[in-house]
Amino acid sequence: MASKLPILGAAAVALVLALLVVLQQSMSPQPYEVNYSISYIFTTPSGRQALDLGWMVVGVGPQNYSVAVLRFGGVEIQLYEASEGGKSYEAICAMGRCIANPSRSVELPVDFKSVHMSTAGVCRHLGREGALVRASGVPELGLLAEVAKAHGVSLNATADAEVCESRGVVLWLRAGYTFQVGGRDVRIEIVVNATRLGPYNATRHHEALQKAKSAQQR
Repeated sequence: MASKLPILGAAAVALVLALLVVLQQSMSPQPYEVNYSISYIFTTPSGRQALDLGWMVVGVGPQNYSVAVLRFGGVEIQLYEASEGGKSYEAICAMGRCIANPSRSVELPVDFKSVHMSTAGVCRHLGREGALVRASGVPELGLLAEVAKAHGVSLNATADAEVCESRGVVLWLRAGYTFQVGGRDVRIEIVVNATRLGPYNATRHHEALQKAKSAQQR
């Protein structure tokens, strides 16, 4: 089971990023940059394990960008994504090497067959008041599911989430997924908390774009 946790963690993080994109597309935010901490909790029949996954910075504005540093199984992975002229560029870096993400051009490698969202109340975070939104969906994992299947993991998952959204900005997100591993259910909860909210940063967009584009040329 322990050897499969990084696979499940990677799948769950990919699903959270997909859900964040779905939520952002349904909103009309003003330009902003937000820092997030990311952690996740595994619940199995044998117990519960909480882990710090890393952090990310997301910029939404004239051109979007994101930078993330994630830790899986003792390996640190950096993710860079930035848009330019209607096209999205991505790079994945680990152990001093960067490669382009070949599995997508604009869309994510995971998608949702259906998403249902409803407002459930009021939430507060970082001194801001927002709307508590509940969301649920059925993820379509594509190639990621095939890779996981080769390691004995079924990614037939359902997803549910609670999101605190304030004027188009996701302040926190708590998403849960249930996977099948060896015939047993494994519950993964991803917790994404905003730690700082600031103005859109054109310099950071440029840095992320150059990093992502340089990997396309290798």
